[in-house]
Amino acid sequence: LDRAKEDQKKAEGDAEVLREKIEKFTTREGEMSVALNEAETKLASIQVERDELAAASSSVAQEKAQAEGESAKQLKFLQSENLQLMMDTKNLKRALLTTKAELEAYRSATVRSPLI
Repeated sequence: LDRAKEDQKKAEGDAEVLREKIEKFTTREGEMSVALNEAETKLASIQVERDELAAASSSVAQEKAQAEGESAKQLKFLQSENLQLMMDTKNLKRALLTTKAELEAYRSATVRSPLI
């Protein structure tokens, strides 16, 4: 009988220890569930931010490509304009030299013939 009472007390003690462990595990499970939900929320937020940054990066890349294309067009135009101006300058120099030569010929002719 004493042995049975001792076994019952031991079993009750073991049961209490198990209840405490179950309570601790249940509490810990709740804490872990909350932490998991917070982590999932944070992950979702980070993914949204990542997607927004990717979209912004894509937009910046498109704007950069567009600006580079515009710069290339402007450079080509300016190069063409510069070439045209150089050709115009060359033609003007030729015309000036021709005019100078004609003027010199006219002066020479005027000096030789005082009739004018």
